[in-house]
Amino acid sequence: GEYEHVHSQRFRGVKVMSSNPALGNRMGSAAVELYVLPWEMADAAVELYGRKGARICSLTELADFKRLPWLDQRLEGFIRCDRLKRTADKTAVVQDEVYRALSAELFRLEPELQRLILEVSTESLERRFNTILQRTGKLIDRFILYREKGMLMDLPVVSGRTIADGGGEYHPPVQAQPVTGQTRSTPSLHSTHAPYIRLKSPPPNRSGYRSWYDPSESVICINREHAEFLVSQREHRRCLRYLFSIWAKESLLQEFGADAERVADELVGVLAEAEPLLS
Repeated sequence: GEYEHVHSQRFRGVKVMSSNPALGNRMGSAAVELYVLPWEMADAAVELYGRKGARICSLTELADFKRLPWLDQRLEGFIRCDRLKRTADKTAVVQDEVYRALSAELFRLEPELQRLILEVSTESLERRFNTILQRTGKLIDRFILYREKGMLMDLPVVSGRTIADGGGEYHPPVQAQPVTGQTRSTPSLHSTHAPYIRLKSPPPNRSGYRSWYDPSESVICINREHAEFLVSQREHRRCLRYLFSIWAKESLLQEFGADAERVADELVGVLAEAEPLLS
């Protein structure tokens, strides 16, 4: 229909800004909600809405905003201003005093937006992710060792720390089982013997997958664009749990193949066994 209700939309990435700037005498206010994605995505856009949530256009369709940071494909979200007027052909906005006041407020935000985009950029995220990968690898190593030795039921609860953080008392070296029965040829970036994990954009036939296994390189591929990963990567502990779940899923798929029901059941069991390591 004519109206797109902005508040029903789901945005990806990290919310970096939510404000209601006042536009001046009798011009009301605007609503600004912006998110920064860790990677560039072709469909990322900041949409402009008017009265009753009617979509006007993408912000960068307007000449004043055909510049950074608004053109950055790591930025998405919405701007709503009920006092804006659409042009007769409903493809743009009338550049009246309300539009000029709104533009001035948005221009004022640009330096802060540029800083926030850099903060949530690929470079900073991947540095954090490498740290989490190291912890995940150690967690997988220890989980496999404790399971093989029947020690999971006897794990102590370590106040303030998990086994993955270095808690507990039993830390002999261990070689984790690879995802397949063959020796993997791709060297790991982290210091453990756990299966190699790589962040990747998904191919079209796997866009909805959280992960997939690439036998040609013996790696577990994490869909870096999946909404659940984008949420999990914001916090180390949550991301570690997510990656451990991915490892469990891919390991069980290699063991049980297409027997999906059994895989799901076994996955629940693995996560239940691993809870002392994760909590």
